[in-house]
Amino acid sequence: MALETWLAMAEGGAGPAAELGWLASLVPSQVGSVLGRATLVQLAGGAALKLEVDGSAVEPSHRLRMAFWAAQAGLAWWELALADAAGREALLARLAAPVANWTGTASDLMSQARGLMRQCGVPEDVAEDVLGRGALVRLGPDWPPAPVVSRAAPNGIFLECRHAPAVGDELLLRFPPGCPAALQRMPVRVVFVRRGKGGPDRIPGFGVAPLGQDAAVAEALACWGVSAAEPSGRAHPRYATVARVRYQSEEQFSDDYISNLSFGGAFVESKDPLPVDTELPVVLQLPSGAELSVRSHVVFQRANGMGVQFKLDQETERVLAQELARISCRPRRVLVVDDNAPWRAILGKQLRREGVEVVEAGDGQQALQALAEELMHIDLVITDLNMPVMSGRELVERIRHAGGETELPIVVISSTTDTDSRDALMRAGADLVMDKLVPLDELVKRSLEAATAKRQRLALGGGTGLSAPAAW
Repeated sequence: MALETWLAMAEGGAGPAAELGWLASLVPSQVGSVLGRATLVQLAGGAALKLEVDGSAVEPSHRLRMAFWAAQAGLAWWELALADAAGREALLARLAAPVANWTGTASDLMSQARGLMRQCGVPEDVAEDVLGRGALVRLGPDWPPAPVVSRAAPNGIFLECRHAPAVGDELLLRFPPGCPAALQRMPVRVVFVRRGKGGPDRIPGFGVAPLGQDAAVAEALACWGVSAAEPSGRAHPRYATVARVRYQSEEQFSDDYISNLSFGGAFVESKDPLPVDTELPVVLQLPSGAELSVRSHVVFQRANGMGVQFKLDQETERVLAQELARISCRPRRVLVVDDNAPWRAILGKQLRREGVEVVEAGDGQQALQALAEELMHIDLVITDLNMPVMSGRELVERIRHAGGETELPIVVISSTTDTDSRDALMRAGADLVMDKLVPLDELVKRSLEAATAKRQRLALGGGTGLSAPAAW
């Protein structure tokens, strides 16, 4: 047996470790027939899943499946035989210093995943929810996760996504909160895949058809499809993100930011957009922290910035593809701020049930620190009003005014919600103010809906409105 080694890597704490455990739980159904041995590894500051597969029996569909599901989990994925020598050595060196590891066959993976998540601090109820998710694809039209629904009808759905499973694969779709219940775990089969090479009619993604003849699903899709986005006409899906951009002349454009990024180019927020056809070598400081030097030229100009088209070589294409896979497939991330630790845990558990990754802070000052470290990866802030060290109102003001962050949705919850207090919080920059006595499921639902509504308004407004954040 000629073994190949495949590797998924999770960096961080309990959230990424839970996603890695979920990916491990899918291995038996996706590539179990070619799996020789699987090893789950707890590392200092992360975790890894190492698969040793029978290279002589591996088919293209096996590779497609694992790359797709790793991207859905927001994890970096490598086939080590395809990595360069330096990268391969670095990965193997990282694996050589485990905190703990579990090795076995496909039948052992579920118990191994539980062991890893327990060791990495994932609560048992969360672990059970994650492992019970199955082959579930979480959808969102305006959050960074992918795939993005670009066409929906009773007889089928087209999903824009750079990675795709294999034709014939069966999976579950979970539409965003607020969609009909029939679309929360909808069984579908992949009927075709587009790789995206070519013009605007070759948007990368895949088409799925519902399994069975469920009248409730057909009715829900018919209603939902009326408001679903039509095909965009772009050759590549575009993802809302925030990334710094550095030019050869740093002095002139020191405040410029990328607000939308795709495989073909980007929209650069700028006070001084350059003329069309200007050649523009840039260094992108991507949300992951990686830097990417690309050649580009300006293809259109607006009052608030310019659209640039990339000229990619093989290496920059590979790096950008990995970054977009990570951006497009990561779960939504919510920062929960409250000095009451049990309440944070309860709210966090309810958010995780909605497929959300949770970051916690015990007061406003800790929240500012979390934002300073993870601003590019926080999609929503839910904060209590009355806290020691720094109140929720002061936190909102610091984010909006001292930090200059106008796009990030902020929800304030409080036991004091009289009209004057509510109005003052809204003027300070809150997007929604809710009473803490609102039922938990409704609180989460309304918070996510408020964030979605804000993203949609910003998208329709033709720009992010984001100014360069100052140091906290």
